Amino acid sequence: MIPERKILQIIPAEGWLAVYELGTGDVSDLRTKALVCWALVEEMSETSVAGLDADQAAGIKEAGKFVGYARVGESLTRFRK
Repeated sequence: MIPERKILQIIPAEGWLAVYELGTGDVSDLRTKALVCWALVEEMSETSVAGLDADQAAGIKEAGKFVGYARVGESLTRFRK
């Protein structure tokens, strides 16, 4: 069973991106999606902050492996294999 995440609070995440790796093997294929908001979430009695892109906010599972957050215009070099 997947633990339920409860959103306690949200704030805008203007200028931030979620970075996903869609590549296979030695080929790196990074994609970004604009964040809609930062969310304070509670899961199994612990709280954390997570960025939500439009798909996640709508309950759609993200494609690819999440690798981190970046500012708009920031180089994605640090996410490459």
